[in-house]
Amino acid sequence: MLWKGRGIAARDVIVLAGRRATARFELKAKYIEKPEADRLPMREGYHTTKRLPANILDDLREKHDPLRLQSDSAMVRGQFEPVFWTCLDEVIEELRQKKD
Repeated sequence: MLWKGRGIAARDVIVLAGRRATARFELKAKYIEKPEADRLPMREGYHTTKRLPANILDDLREKHDPLRLQSDSAMVRGQFEPVFWTCLDEVIEELRQKKD
């Protein structure tokens, strides 16, 4: 799928936003539920790796997932998604400005 007929693959827009979000993301010691939203299937989402402070992740898990049922990404998704969406909005706005 091309982004708004501009010859830019939607996947490329998502990857650029994801890279920016990953660079900006700092894990906080506060667990945040992932926001309710319409999401694409994970195969169409952005996947990344970033080293996170193990002590913070362990503390989050101890308080909010003591049975260790959730993945690491599930534990931080509520913090990461808003950063990603902000970056996605920025990328889209930059593309709009380049068109003008």
